[in-house]
Amino acid sequence: MIAVAFLESISSLLNVAKITDGGMVLKKLKLNIGAKIIMITLVLIVIPMILLGVGTYNISHKIMEEQYESLGKAIGSEVTTIVDRHVEEIERNMNNLSTIPALANVLEDEKEAENIYDIFGRMLESYDIQNLYFATSKGDLYLSSIVEGVNTGTVSVEGVAEKDWYKSAVESEEISWSDAYKDEATGDLVVTVSKSIVRDGAVLGVVGMDISLKTINEIVVSAGASGEVYPIIVDLS
Repeated sequence: MIAVAFLESISSLLNVAKITDGGMVLKKLKLNIGAKIIMITLVLIVIPMILLGVGTYNISHKIMEEQYESLGKAIGSEVTTIVDRHVEEIERNMNNLSTIPALANVLEDEKEAENIYDIFGRMLESYDIQNLYFATSKGDLYLSSIVEGVNTGTVSVEGVAEKDWYKSAVESEEISWSDAYKDEATGDLVVTVSKSIVRDGAVLGVVGMDISLKTINEIVVSAGASGEVYPIIVDLS
Protein backbone atom coordinates (compact mmCIF):
# COMPACT_ATOMS: atom_id res chain seq x y z
CA MET A 1 0.00 0.00 0.00
CA ILE A 2 2.81 2.42 0.84
CA ALA A 3 4.62 1.61 -2.44
CA VAL A 4 1.41 2.18 -4.48
CA ALA A 5 0.77 5.48 -2.76
CA PHE A 6 4.37 6.46 -3.37
CA LEU A 7 4.04 5.75 -7.16
CA GLU A 8 0.75 7.61 -7.38
CA SER A 9 2.33 10.59 -5.66
CA ILE A 10 5.23 10.63 -8.11
CA SER A 11 2.89 10.31 -11.14
CA SER A 12 0.75 13.20 -9.91
CA LEU A 13 3.78 15.39 -9.38
CA LEU A 14 5.12 14.61 -12.89
CA ASN A 15 1.78 15.52 -14.49
CA VAL A 16 1.81 18.87 -12.71
CA ALA A 17 5.35 19.43 -13.91
CA LYS A 18 4.28 18.91 -17.57
CA ILE A 19 1.53 21.51 -17.53
CA THR A 20 3.32 24.07 -15.43
CA ASP A 21 5.30 26.83 -17.03
CA GLY A 22 8.49 28.09 -15.40
CA GLY A 23 11.57 26.30 -14.11
CA MET A 24 11.06 27.50 -10.51
CA VAL A 25 7.88 25.50 -10.07
CA LEU A 26 9.51 22.42 -11.57
CA LYS A 27 12.45 22.83 -9.17
CA LYS A 28 10.10 22.97 -6.20
CA LEU A 29 8.34 19.85 -7.38
CA LYS A 30 11.67 18.01 -7.61
CA LEU A 31 12.50 19.09 -4.09
CA ASN A 32 9.14 17.82 -2.86
CA ILE A 33 9.73 14.49 -4.52
CA GLY A 34 13.17 14.23 -2.89
CA ALA A 35 11.71 15.01 0.50
CA LYS A 36 9.00 12.38 0.09
CA ILE A 37 11.55 9.78 -0.95
CA ILE A 38 13.55 10.53 2.20
CA MET A 39 10.45 10.26 4.36
CA ILE A 40 9.48 6.93 2.83
CA THR A 41 13.03 5.67 3.30
CA LEU A 42 12.87 6.64 6.96
CA VAL A 43 9.55 4.88 7.41
CA LEU A 44 10.47 1.72 5.53
CA ILE A 45 14.13 1.24 6.53
CA VAL A 46 15.64 3.51 9.18
CA ILE A 47 12.88 3.51 11.80
CA PRO A 48 12.40 -0.29 11.72
CA MET A 49 16.16 -0.68 12.13
CA ILE A 50 16.11 1.61 15.17
CA LEU A 51 13.18 -0.28 16.69
CA LEU A 52 14.91 -3.58 15.97
CA GLY A 53 18.09 -2.28 17.67
CA VAL A 54 16.16 -1.16 20.76
CA GLY A 55 14.37 -4.49 20.98
CA THR A 56 17.62 -6.43 20.58
CA TYR A 57 19.30 -4.32 23.28
CA ASN A 58 16.43 -4.92 25.72
CA ILE A 59 16.52 -8.67 25.09
CA SER A 60 20.32 -8.80 25.46
CA HIS A 61 20.19 -6.69 28.61
CA LYS A 62 17.59 -9.01 30.15
CA ILE A 63 19.62 -12.11 29.24
CA MET A 64 22.77 -10.60 30.77
CA GLU A 65 20.88 -9.66 33.95
CA GLU A 66 19.59 -13.23 34.27
CA GLN A 67 23.08 -14.65 33.68
CA TYR A 68 24.68 -12.36 36.29
CA GLU A 69 21.91 -13.17 38.77
CA SER A 70 22.43 -16.89 38.19
CA LEU A 71 26.21 -16.49 38.55
CA GLY A 72 25.79 -14.49 41.77
CA LYS A 73 23.55 -17.16 43.27
CA ALA A 74 26.02 -19.89 42.30
CA ILE A 75 28.97 -18.05 43.85
CA GLY A 76 26.94 -17.19 46.96
CA SER A 77 25.90 -20.82 47.38
CA GLU A 78 29.50 -21.99 46.92
CA VAL A 79 30.86 -19.51 49.47
CA THR A 80 28.08 -20.35 51.95
CA THR A 81 28.88 -24.06 51.68
CA ILE A 82 32.59 -23.44 52.26
CA VAL A 83 32.00 -21.24 55.31
CA ASP A 84 29.40 -23.63 56.75
CA ARG A 85 31.87 -26.51 56.53
CA HIS A 86 34.52 -24.47 58.31
CA VAL A 87 32.08 -23.45 61.05
CA GLU A 88 31.05 -27.09 61.51
CA GLU A 89 34.70 -28.08 61.83
CA ILE A 90 35.30 -25.39 64.47
CA GLU A 91 32.27 -26.46 66.48
CA ARG A 92 33.25 -30.12 66.21
CA ASN A 93 36.70 -29.27 67.59
CA MET A 94 35.14 -27.25 70.39
CA ASN A 95 32.83 -30.11 71.36
CA ASN A 96 35.76 -32.52 71.42
CA LEU A 97 37.83 -30.08 73.45
CA SER A 98 35.09 -29.59 76.05
CA THR A 99 35.02 -33.32 76.83
CA ILE A 100 38.72 -33.54 77.75
CA PRO A 101 38.92 -34.76 81.39
CA ALA A 102 41.93 -32.58 82.15
CA LEU A 103 39.83 -29.42 81.93
CA ALA A 104 37.48 -30.59 84.65
CA ASN A 105 40.17 -32.25 86.74
CA VAL A 106 42.63 -29.35 86.82
CA LEU A 107 40.61 -27.64 89.54
CA GLU A 108 41.44 -30.51 91.86
CA ASP A 109 44.81 -31.51 90.44
CA GLU A 110 47.14 -28.81 89.14
CA LYS A 111 49.28 -31.45 87.43
CA GLU A 112 46.53 -31.72 84.83
CA ALA A 113 47.71 -28.35 83.49
CA GLU A 114 50.51 -30.18 81.66
CA ASN A 115 47.94 -32.27 79.80
CA ILE A 116 45.93 -29.16 78.98
CA TYR A 117 48.90 -27.38 77.41
CA ASP A 118 49.88 -30.51 75.48
CA ILE A 119 46.40 -30.75 73.96
CA PHE A 120 46.22 -27.01 73.30
CA GLY A 121 49.61 -27.08 71.55
CA ARG A 122 48.60 -29.90 69.21
CA MET A 123 45.37 -28.15 68.31
CA LEU A 124 47.15 -24.88 67.55
CA GLU A 125 49.47 -26.77 65.20
CA SER A 126 46.63 -28.55 63.42
CA TYR A 127 44.00 -25.84 63.10
CA ASP A 128 43.83 -22.13 62.27
CA ILE A 129 43.37 -20.90 65.84
CA GLN A 130 45.14 -17.89 67.34
CA ASN A 131 44.50 -18.50 71.03
CA LEU A 132 43.23 -21.41 73.10
CA TYR A 133 42.36 -21.00 76.76
CA PHE A 134 40.44 -22.40 79.69
CA ALA A 135 39.15 -20.07 82.38
CA THR A 136 38.11 -21.74 85.61
CA SER A 137 35.33 -20.58 87.89
CA LYS A 138 38.06 -19.73 90.42
CA GLY A 139 39.61 -17.18 88.06
CA ASP A 140 42.60 -19.16 86.75
CA LEU A 141 43.36 -18.89 83.04
CA TYR A 142 45.30 -21.53 81.11
CA LEU A 143 46.40 -19.94 77.85
CA SER A 144 48.24 -21.15 74.74
CA SER A 145 48.79 -18.92 71.70
CA ILE A 146 50.57 -18.68 68.35
CA VAL A 147 50.53 -14.87 68.50
CA GLU A 148 53.87 -13.23 69.21
CA GLY A 149 53.95 -11.13 72.36
CA VAL A 150 51.08 -12.93 74.06
CA ASN A 151 51.99 -14.19 77.54
CA THR A 152 51.08 -17.85 77.70
CA GLY A 153 50.82 -20.09 80.72
CA THR A 154 48.67 -20.02 83.83
CA VAL A 155 47.61 -16.68 85.24
CA SER A 156 44.94 -15.40 87.58
CA VAL A 157 42.38 -13.18 85.90
CA GLU A 158 40.23 -10.99 88.09
CA GLY A 159 36.59 -10.83 87.02
CA VAL A 160 36.94 -13.46 84.29
CA ALA A 161 33.37 -14.60 84.94
CA GLU A 162 32.20 -11.15 83.80
CA LYS A 163 33.82 -11.41 80.38
CA ASP A 164 31.31 -11.54 77.52
CA TRP A 165 32.68 -14.77 76.04
CA TYR A 166 32.52 -16.43 79.48
CA LYS A 167 29.00 -15.27 80.35
CA SER A 168 27.53 -16.09 76.93
CA ALA A 169 28.89 -19.67 77.11
CA VAL A 170 27.48 -20.17 80.60
CA GLU A 171 24.10 -18.71 79.71
CA SER A 172 23.67 -20.60 76.45
CA GLU A 173 24.98 -23.95 77.76
CA GLU A 174 25.97 -24.58 74.15
CA ILE A 175 28.71 -23.36 71.83
CA SER A 176 28.71 -19.57 71.81
CA TRP A 177 30.02 -17.28 69.05
CA SER A 178 30.98 -13.73 69.93
CA ASP A 179 30.54 -10.69 67.71
CA ALA A 180 33.57 -9.78 65.63
CA TYR A 181 36.03 -7.49 67.43
CA LYS A 182 39.53 -6.12 66.92
CA ASP A 183 42.22 -8.17 68.60
CA GLU A 184 44.59 -5.97 70.61
CA ALA A 185 47.66 -8.11 69.92
CA THR A 186 47.30 -8.55 66.15
CA GLY A 187 44.90 -5.81 65.07
CA ASP A 188 42.89 -8.44 63.16
CA LEU A 189 39.15 -8.89 63.36
CA VAL A 190 38.50 -12.05 65.35
CA VAL A 191 35.64 -14.01 66.84
CA THR A 192 35.71 -16.00 70.07
CA VAL A 193 34.10 -19.44 70.18
CA SER A 194 33.46 -20.70 73.71
CA LYS A 195 31.69 -23.43 75.65
CA SER A 196 31.14 -24.01 79.34
CA ILE A 197 32.45 -27.06 81.20
CA VAL A 198 29.76 -28.39 83.51
CA ARG A 199 29.88 -31.26 85.99
CA ASP A 200 26.93 -32.32 88.14
CA GLY A 201 25.15 -29.11 87.26
CA ALA A 202 28.03 -26.88 88.40
CA VAL A 203 29.98 -24.67 85.97
CA LEU A 204 33.69 -25.47 86.35
CA GLY A 205 34.86 -23.00 83.74
CA VAL A 206 34.75 -22.04 80.08
CA VAL A 207 37.03 -23.13 77.26
CA GLY A 208 37.51 -20.69 74.39
CA MET A 209 39.33 -20.19 71.10
CA ASP A 210 40.02 -17.05 69.09
CA ILE A 211 39.74 -17.31 65.30
CA SER A 212 40.78 -14.60 62.87
CA LEU A 213 38.23 -13.68 60.21
CA LYS A 214 41.21 -13.38 57.88
CA THR A 215 41.48 -17.16 58.12
CA ILE A 216 37.90 -17.62 56.92
CA ASN A 217 38.55 -15.22 54.05
CA GLU A 218 41.65 -17.17 53.00
CA ILE A 219 39.71 -20.44 53.10
CA VAL A 220 37.02 -19.04 50.80
CA VAL A 221 39.55 -17.67 48.29
CA SER A 222 41.79 -20.75 48.31
CA ALA A 223 38.77 -22.98 47.69
CA GLY A 224 38.67 -21.66 44.14
CA ALA A 225 35.35 -19.84 44.19
CA SER A 226 34.62 -18.47 40.70
CA GLY A 227 35.52 -14.84 40.06
CA GLU A 228 36.40 -12.25 42.66
CA VAL A 229 35.02 -13.05 46.10
CA TYR A 230 34.38 -10.35 48.68
CA PRO A 231 33.10 -11.78 51.97
CA ILE A 232 30.76 -9.51 53.89
CA ILE A 233 30.28 -9.69 57.64
CA VAL A 234 26.69 -9.13 58.70
CA ASP A 235 25.62 -8.58 62.28
CA LEU A 236 22.13 -10.09 62.45
CA SER A 237 21.37 -8.29 65.69
